[in-house]
Amino acid sequence: MTKVLLKIFAGGFYQMHAGLLVFLFGTFISYCFFINTLGSVPVWAFTRWNLIITLSLVSSPVILGFYALICLAYTLKSSQYISNQIRQQDKLFLFYSVIALPLRSQFITWFVVQFHIFLPLWIYTCFAAVIGFIFGYQLLPCCIFIYLILLQSLSALYYIWLLNRLQDKVKLIYFNRFIQTWKKPLFSLFSYYTFDQLKLTYLVTKLLSFFLATGMYALLSSLRTDLLIPGCIVLTIVTTHSVLFYQEYRFNATYLSFVPNLPYSRFRLFNGFMLNYLILILPEILWLFSTYTLVQTAVLLLTGFIMLIFFRSLTYLTGINMKQYLFYIFISFNIMFLILLYQLLWFALPLITLAAWFIFIRNHLHITAVP
Repeated sequence: MTKVLLKIFAGGFYQMHAGLLVFLFGTFISYCFFINTLGSVPVWAFTRWNLIITLSLVSSPVILGFYALICLAYTLKSSQYISNQIRQQDKLFLFYSVIALPLRSQFITWFVVQFHIFLPLWIYTCFAAVIGFIFGYQLLPCCIFIYLILLQSLSALYYIWLLNRLQDKVKLIYFNRFIQTWKKPLFSLFSYYTFDQLKLTYLVTKLLSFFLATGMYALLSSLRTDLLIPGCIVLTIVTTHSVLFYQEYRFNATYLSFVPNLPYSRFRLFNGFMLNYLILILPEILWLFSTYTLVQTAVLLLTGFIMLIFFRSLTYLTGINMKQYLFYIFISFNIMFLILLYQLLWFALPLITLAAWFIFIRNHLHITAVP
């Protein structure tokens, strides 16, 4: 079984990332051994100068910390590759063969697999340890060895857990069982899908939206007293959620392509999703209420939802072509920024709404199917 897993995962990992690994380690080794110094260097110091990076690794805790982060990133990359491969249909036999082994044998097997994937790290770490011992540094090289063994062990335990769990059962316990008795109107389906399948996308969007909104408020709110700065903040919040608008279109095209055939009016289809985004953008709405007055918040919410309607309608123009959609978002963002800058908001909001409605009614029956 160890030979099988080495061929499938370790060999596959090197095949996929061979170019990157050769470039990184080849460049680094060339830099270490063929570096040219500025000025003349004594012969006795030439070797030490060429090994300055390696010596820093085994003598400086700060450099060791950076190397530890590199090792962690490499571990996460390899773990992501193996976890994705495990979920492939042609790897289903692993659920019936590997888990038949005792847990101790499973751990040893995955530890060996991860060791082969870690070979570039081990080679360089051993080289650094030898150099460190020669120049009188013993503590940090030992710490590097312990750290790599710990990473390998954690990776092996993760693979064991991944193979020994029943994925559908875990999902049922953690999410589906919690919501299975809830009513699920049509508008809310994408919200459920987001919290189940797009958790990372949603989290990154929220973090980006939070940092941009709070940063703009802290830096620019004292410059003007009108709605320019709050309007720009709302525009930024809506723009950061563009990826969710695109994902909603893909969701509708993949799972809800039959909806236009249902007896729903176009007005209901056009406005029904507003409740969905009211749920998804609830943190930003609460932040607006806590930051601005009630009247200002009402104006900002009206502005934001009209911008949101327009940005969402653009997906019906571009389909699943994300590159074209992002180009349209870029153009629309700049136009709306100019509208805010020249204080044409109240004149432009009805036109933006009409444009969004026109795009929707002309294209909502022609949803591009996802291949």
